[in-house]
Amino acid sequence: LQLIAEAGLGISLNSTTGFEALMCSIPSILPHFEEAAGSLREALWVKNSVEPFWVANSRDELECLLRTYKSVGLQAKTVPTGYFDNIIGPTDGKASTRVRDHILAKIDELKHLNPSLVTPQSHK
Repeated sequence: LQLIAEAGLGISLNSTTGFEALMCSIPSILPHFEEAAGSLREALWVKNSVEPFWVANSRDELECLLRTYKSVGLQAKTVPTGYFDNIIGPTDGKASTRVRDHILAKIDELKHLNPSLVTPQSHK
């Protein structure tokens, strides 16, 4: 996240780096052309709610945005209120703790089912 926060521009396709750039008020470009506009469109996380992103719908548009960034800069767009809640759901900052706890609970279940499946390393 520190690298993104220190960047002047983010370009991402189907990656959290685009969201992270927005969270850091860094302008973020989505390259929505070629496969992203065709065969992979349905797999994209962000395909409809693109308001806070700069969207390049072609190579030419991407090059134009990059030239603009290089010459006069691109401003970060305003992220609408509730945008992240709508895209990734409400967050409380504890997701990684819940994931870790779930994984550790599954390891404990495996230990009880078949102790030989679990390595002898302890976890905490």
